[in-house]
Amino acid sequence: MTTGRGTISVWSGRALTRPNSNFLYPVPCRGALAGYAMYLMEESNDAPGDEGTSDLLVLYDMDGTLLQGDGLRNVYEGIGGEPLDNVEEAHARYGNGEIGYFDLHRASMENLKGVEASLAQELAGATPLFEDATVIVDYMVARGYDQSILSHSPTDLIAPHAQRLGIGTYFGVDMVCEGGRYTGDTNTASNYTRTLLSDMDAKATVMRDLAQGRKVIAFGNGSNDYSMLDAADMGFAIHANQHLRELVEDGDSQNIYLVDSFEEAIEVLDRELG
Repeated sequence: MTTGRGTISVWSGRALTRPNSNFLYPVPCRGALAGYAMYLMEESNDAPGDEGTSDLLVLYDMDGTLLQGDGLRNVYEGIGGEPLDNVEEAHARYGNGEIGYFDLHRASMENLKGVEASLAQELAGATPLFEDATVIVDYMVARGYDQSILSHSPTDLIAPHAQRLGIGTYFGVDMVCEGGRYTGDTNTASNYTRTLLSDMDAKATVMRDLAQGRKVIAFGNGSNDYSMLDAADMGFAIHANQHLRELVEDGDSQNIYLVDSFEEAIEVLDRELG
């Protein structure tokens, strides 16, 4: 598919790390299709072929893992008003144990209704990365590993951070738009969206599909990441919230490492992988 500025290339389940060409944010609600990243490339032959796929996949959660905070929360703080009030109430109820994770997630999605998608992407894109996030990505590039982001966040809101890090594929929840604004509905035609919203083991399910038999290194900070970390060959609970920390400390998993930074994770990787 070509435009006046280049060729749009699509990769599904395959990472493109540190492309040489310049690439731009996808068009919100259009640039991210069925959970797959689309980039506006200068050359159509920048997409890697099968021979470029490594035998190991690295998966990152986004909010609280790569980002110092929650991109979607920043959207609500930016637009304010009733949507922010509703989401704040949902977070309070979740914190009190009145509602579950997916009830909180549903409230976060539904209150995007009427929000301009490009504004949401801009506000989410302003969320800062952890200082050593680029360090871990460059480390994995040097080792030749494929990398992707797997998040429960809207796919559009993952895009700016994937670009900043040079991570070529990302997978999240696809939102429905009409006239450039979110309807508050999720795109249930997307297999990954349906899976991610199914249960707390969803990330492990998607991870196995993306891995296609390859070994996996996974990073996450929340309880919704635990299944992915446990199922990975090496899982890193990084910047872990209290619930995830308790799950790791009380569980019997032998392959999850509790670390406070990506630099600490690199020390473990050097020791274990050589």
